[in-house]
Amino acid sequence: MNGPPTREEIDAKLDNVRMSAEVFFARMDARCARMEAELSAFKAEMDVRLAAFEARLEAKLDAKLAAPYKAMIITAITSTLTIILGVGAINATVFTGMLAGLDKGEELGAMYTKLGQRMVEQDAQFNQMILKQREDFARLEARQREEFARLGVKQREEFARIDASLDARFAEERAERARQRNRRAPGP
Repeated sequence: MNGPPTREEIDAKLDNVRMSAEVFFARMDARCARMEAELSAFKAEMDVRLAAFEARLEAKLDAKLAAPYKAMIITAITSTLTIILGVGAINATVFTGMLAGLDKGEELGAMYTKLGQRMVEQDAQFNQMILKQREDFARLEARQREEFARLGVKQREEFARIDASLDARFAEERAERARQRNRRAPGP
């Protein structure tokens, strides 16, 4: 061993170095594959969490919309019943007035005109109430849709940022592996 190494010794040492480098790179590839799998699992978990969050948010919005919707329906029904009972009371009053004032046709004509005007006014008020309730419900629904969209956009932006960060890290890892392979590759 005092003299220069033999060709067989150099070949054996080169084979040994090549084998240890291949083992090292195989371990690194396995680590990278494991990291990619873990990041994919993390991304899938975040997608599931986002879906669950959106479902909870939608359930909360539905619950919040249910009470005003019920109140609006109850108000509309109550208003309708009030108008019907009011018209019924007016009709009873008219009928009683007609029987009492049968001999006074002039008073009856004036009363009939007033009642007609009242009915027209009440119909107009009822129509205005229904229109106002529809507008209020449409405003409430639009506001809640905007809130849901705003919350959804924030979550999507956050996941897009995380996704971009992961993609950049994968690109760096691939570039590093490519540089290492280029260093290992024999020159021309």
